[in-house]
Amino acid sequence: MAKKNQGKKWASSGGKGFGSSASQLKTGLLQVEKALKHDNYDKAESLLDELKEKYPNSIDVLKFYLEYYTKINDYLNQEEICEQILEIDPNSQSVLFHLANSYLYNSRAVAALSTLRTYLEKYPQANMAPEIKNNIAKIEQELEGWIADSGLSGEPRAEEILTLQDKGQSLIERGHYDRGRELFEEILQICPTYVRALNHLAQSYYREENSEAALATAREAIALDPNNFHAQGNITQFLYLQGKCEEAQTELNKFLKMESEHPEFLLKVVETLSYFGDNKTILEIADRLKAEESFYDREQPMFYHLVAVAALREGRETEARQYWQKSLDLSPHNELVSSNLRDANRPISDRHAPWPFPISNWIYRKAFNDLTSLIQGRDLDDETTKAEIAQSYFQQHPEIEKIVPILLDRGSPEAREFAMMSISMLQTPNLLEILREFVFSDRGPDRMRLNGSQILMACQILKHGQSVRLWIQGKWQDIVLQGLTIDYEPRISHEPHIQALLEKAVLALKKRQGVKAEQLLKKALKSKPGAREILYNLAGSYQLQDRGEEAEKLIQEIHQKHPDYLMGRLGLANLELLKNRIDEAKELLKPILEVQEFHIVEYVTYCKIKINIALKEKDLTLAKSVLGMWHEVDNDNPEIDSYQKQIDLYEKIVELIGEEEDLDAEEIFLNHIGKGSLSQED
Repeated sequence: MAKKNQGKKWASSGGKGFGSSASQLKTGLLQVEKALKHDNYDKAESLLDELKEKYPNSIDVLKFYLEYYTKINDYLNQEEICEQILEIDPNSQSVLFHLANSYLYNSRAVAALSTLRTYLEKYPQANMAPEIKNNIAKIEQELEGWIADSGLSGEPRAEEILTLQDKGQSLIERGHYDRGRELFEEILQICPTYVRALNHLAQSYYREENSEAALATAREAIALDPNNFHAQGNITQFLYLQGKCEEAQTELNKFLKMESEHPEFLLKVVETLSYFGDNKTILEIADRLKAEESFYDREQPMFYHLVAVAALREGRETEARQYWQKSLDLSPHNELVSSNLRDANRPISDRHAPWPFPISNWIYRKAFNDLTSLIQGRDLDDETTKAEIAQSYFQQHPEIEKIVPILLDRGSPEAREFAMMSISMLQTPNLLEILREFVFSDRGPDRMRLNGSQILMACQILKHGQSVRLWIQGKWQDIVLQGLTIDYEPRISHEPHIQALLEKAVLALKKRQGVKAEQLLKKALKSKPGAREILYNLAGSYQLQDRGEEAEKLIQEIHQKHPDYLMGRLGLANLELLKNRIDEAKELLKPILEVQEFHIVEYVTYCKIKINIALKEKDLTLAKSVLGMWHEVDNDNPEIDSYQKQIDLYEKIVELIGEEEDLDAEEIFLNHIGKGSLSQED
């Protein structure tokens, strides 16, 4: 059930529009033409998507789409666009010929034959007529063999059946499951025992979210032909995805006993094993083919992708990258392969890769929509309500509770996010146990497992301050869990006129206007002497004016008078760090490990100081981990990118000089007082 690239889905685009007049359409098309001329394909696609939204029946827009897909060698979407153009303009001679070529490239030779014959009937005097006649003759020479291989010898309408089959496969690959199903049903009206049509019909039923019909159809196919490996593989996959794991294992055992020389047999085997996560058996098959010197003889991009996934899962990364490259050589614009490779190039702490299938291979869209619908407007803090939602949801989708651990283990990024959302919202005992296993595994990015630990602490399965061993930055590490509640709302703690002065002062600090900030803050202090947050920001204004001693003295006074004031403690820790007194800074931060409720400003400041300490102590692993936790709660903060660049730079310097030498704090860090550590946004 490997999902191939689907046809283009016309998404609405944001941003600037082209309007709706003919002149604006022309302007938009000129921009597309320019983008294509300069091989700026991403821009061309974006422009075309916007034009398609505004001019859905424009032949000109569709023809530029055809040029775009031709340039990037996307033959599947070329079929889609050619068919759309011909629906609007059946007499488009060049597009009809283009459609035939697309069918040929996508191994739909019988559909191509039918299309080429139509072309000759309509345009017998065309310049390409001799060449087309030659191609028709070549295909016709092969036709009888294809009919025999399909088990249709003696069937008077065999060629019609194979034409419908090609077109039905094309529709399913492009995501038009209902239309594809209709063609296979038409085939079965002609020949009720044609098992290949039953195989495809089972697939289309499953894609239409009719699992019962899919399974029944696959069983009908295997009853007609006990050696039908496609049907046996489908039965195995359908049962597994319904959460019927024991039945699925029984069917898998039957499947693995089958033998066939058909070129698609091993692809179906590897595909089915990928659902089960049986990487070792997949690699045994690959190693056997290598020993027979036939491994690289296959023209199946999905085969090499699935072997690459198994290889990376088993730690054979160099091989995995070779297999993915082979897959891309065969299918250069395969997004499933490309996205895996992009993810595999990320730092190990951020990786989801590898994953064998997109989320649509694992769960129905209806399962996602039903969960969203059930929770909408409900109080998820109420345990009774949450239990009612979970009961209702699992009655509708009993497979989800069994598929969630699989999604966490080997799902795509979207699949893992769905699994985490399901657990976070429903929090049944079984789901929480699944989450616990995931948190203590080495699967998925660090931030997702750390986020899972927060859910478990909120449910009191794990404890705040508990020491645990987790997979962080690509190795097992002992860490202390810290349960967090982040408050994002401004804290209004003063009378309105004082609050207004404080907010203006904070804005001045952000603009590095130290004198102005000082004036505003001293004015506020006249109305409220000794207010700690006003004094704290006043220290920041001193720092901006290079009055470091005054700033330090004031921060020390604030901390002495208000030891529980987090910003004061953090400010003092930062001062100690800037003087390279790392032990003193760490000592000041120790009590913060017990804090469970932060304002976002407090938490961000804490993270900055922790990162700086980590870098001063040459602990890149800790620095990256803290940055990841900061990103989890404040992902729109532009300072995160700045800190990431500093960590990357430090890492490169370490590589260049061969040892982790300290650099000057201000050269590595932006976290000195004058650049924001002592400014407060409330």
